[in-house]
Amino acid sequence: MDEILNLKSQISSSMDISGQHAGTATSKSQHQTKEQVDQQPIWKPSVLLIGTSNIRGINESKLSPSIDAIKEICFTLDKTNEYILGYNPQTPPAVVVLHILTNDLKTKTPQNCACELFALISTIQEKWCEVKCIISLATPRKDDMMHHTNGQIVNALIKQNFYGRHYTELKKFQLIEHNNMYYEGQANEDLLQNDLYHLNDKRCVISGIKHKTSSTPNSQYSAPTHSST
Repeated sequence: MDEILNLKSQISSSMDISGQHAGTATSKSQHQTKEQVDQQPIWKPSVLLIGTSNIRGINESKLSPSIDAIKEICFTLDKTNEYILGYNPQTPPAVVVLHILTNDLKTKTPQNCACELFALISTIQEKWCEVKCIISLATPRKDDMMHHTNGQIVNALIKQNFYGRHYTELKKFQLIEHNNMYYEGQANEDLLQNDLYHLNDKRCVISGIKHKTSSTPNSQYSAPTHSST
């Protein structure tokens, strides 16, 4: 369960919204009674989790009681881009988590994957200017040494750009590394299925996401306001 726990930890630490309740969205007006306020629904910031089949085992409803999580399976960067362009929720997500590099590395160069990921992040930021993007780096694998090496290369390219001139606003961009999935520099087979590629039930993705999405102060996420008529 290490991979799952890693994602959950990243989500919690990035958002840091434990204890944020309906009062944020339902402050009592002069004409509201306490009972009326108590009956109003609790507003929670939303987290949009997009990833390959490796996130299929994540129960988004159990990531954190302080968020509303939406999970979408997208197998490639192209499919993720299509989904983002067509996804128009009433309230924009506070956080978008991407775990989508693995499949593209089988057909594209690490350089192309990195460029497409950066373009996708730009698309997300243009659509939702206040959103925070969390990038889950490529996980190690043992089915094909070339694919494994390409994963390490794309991770290095992403980190180079992330900590360089492209992403100076680190509060809006965070990375999830999966160093606990390595053993002596190679993928830990205990965390992989028999195909040595997909993650097994011991996967540790969730704690990483939970940790990252809990590190942002409460003040960053405020309830949506609606004009009264």
